[in-house]
Amino acid sequence: MGRVKAMIMDQEDKLNEYIWFIVSECETFEEFRKKVWEYILNNNLKFLGIYEDDTFTRGSLVDVWNEHWSKYNMEGK
Repeated sequence: MGRVKAMIMDQEDKLNEYIWFIVSECETFEEFRKKVWEYILNNNLKFLGIYEDDTFTRGSLVDVWNEHWSKYNMEGK
């Protein structure tokens, strides 16, 4: 595997870990989306195919949000 590909995969893994960590700390989807977008911008991750119009993050984050909160609700919390 090339060095650039390895770096991109590492950054994707870090972003994914952050997304799953931060979702439980947010009370609204907009707060969640905003924190993730700030992380992307602060860590210069736009090269991952994340677009400024937010279509990528919004679509992907909806899935994470729904999965997290459906599990949370199923546990009776």
